[in-house]
Amino acid sequence: MRVPLKESESPMIMQVCFVTEDIETTLNWFAELLGKDVPAINSAPDPDIAQTKYFGESVHVGFKQALMRWRDTQLEFIQPDQSPSVWRDWMNEHGPGIHHVAFAVADFDAARTSMVESGLSIIQEGAFPKGRYAYADARAMTGAFVELLDVDADEVKAYGMS
Repeated sequence: MRVPLKESESPMIMQVCFVTEDIETTLNWFAELLGKDVPAINSAPDPDIAQTKYFGESVHVGFKQALMRWRDTQLEFIQPDQSPSVWRDWMNEHGPGIHHVAFAVADFDAARTSMVESGLSIIQEGAFPKGRYAYADARAMTGAFVELLDVDADEVKAYGMS
């Protein structure tokens, strides 16, 4: 029997991610739409921290990223560079748009195993300071990826997401 996704204690309830070729323009548009300040833009973590695997192979992935909060939902914005990644593939195939919905899970390893056992492929996974992620390919069911997040509550607060 599959283990259901169990919510973590993280203050981040859920995340929706948009990929874009122009993060500044996208952030300005969303900030105006939501009446928010334009958030800081972050760069990809150092490859030694990121430990990114794309289709199981270690890769260096570059991107710009920003986070914004709207109620209990975290909005993420990613502008990928030209290196191979799940985000670059999306941009090349679909252009800008909603890429994934993420869930902060209580038991990352069990949730990842559950995704694989249910027949979904893990396309990309890696780490960031105080956390890790995995993208399960749920496009056949949802039109987007499902991201599993193992994120430290202090990391969420550092981004102003609490």
